[in-house]
Amino acid sequence: MERVLLVFFALISVCFTGCRHDYIEEPADNFIGYWECEHLIMNGEVYNDTFMDENVPVSAVYTLAVSEDGTGYLGSPMTRLYSDKEDKLGFRWQEKDGNLVITGENKSDPIELQYEDERLIMTRGEDSEKVMIFFEKVGKFSEFDADAIKNKETDK
Repeated sequence: MERVLLVFFALISVCFTGCRHDYIEEPADNFIGYWECEHLIMNGEVYNDTFMDENVPVSAVYTLAVSEDGTGYLGSPMTRLYSDKEDKLGFRWQEKDGNLVITGENKSDPIELQYEDERLIMTRGEDSEKVMIFFEKVGKFSEFDADAIKNKETDK
């Protein structure tokens, strides 16, 4: 599980390096706020409740925080299972054709998240390597106690 997560997070990180892009500073109210993974599809397998381990809820796989000032971050609470802190990648965002477009802090190639049925959908890869992450808007992020899971695993 750790390898799959690290490879996917690395792919997203690569997208956040590189070219320069201009930004439109017009916030879209429907994007502003907190978003967390509702479910995801990876290699044709659907994860609705947990992700690769019965103790890891899909809500801990990825989160998005989108601020009114045109900035935000993509986080992965479950990375606290493998390190002392959560991985977070900062971005700038804009609305384009009704979708959310995020670009890394260092002006990387943008990632467009489709806005559909009040959800954001991030699609990466193609065919058998395709990953789709479905985000739902939440009032606050779900609690994820990585330490409790680590302790449970060491007690085995």
